[in-house]
Amino acid sequence: HTRSDQKEWFMLKLKKSYILTSVLIWNRKDNEKIQLRLDGASVSYTTNSGVEAECGKVNVTVDNLQYKIPCPPKAIRIITITKMPTKETLNVAEIRLCGKPIPNTGENSKIQFIGPNMQIHNPA
Repeated sequence: HTRSDQKEWFMLKLKKSYILTSVLIWNRKDNEKIQLRLDGASVSYTTNSGVEAECGKVNVTVDNLQYKIPCPPKAIRIITITKMPTKETLNVAEIRLCGKPIPNTGENSKIQFIGPNMQIHNPA
């Protein structure tokens, strides 16, 4: 989770370009109050050319712990999850990026996480 500031965010910087199709987010299952902190969080991306756009927002329902946010298939390098204004931490159990690496770029395929520690998976 984040630190409880006015603008809460997680950022994933990909070391390789990917054609992203969706972002899967797993919510924590501690209790309803903690689950609702993810409600309204925005999932956005930055393309290789620096254009920023939103994929969508997370609409939390207490009975659901997994949320799929579809993204337009574009070559991206950065994924950001933000929630503002808020004074509560932004809690996420897991994030999975769905898409494919762009072939023959010679880039390193690791993901750099900027923000609090959490488990990150490379797209399958």
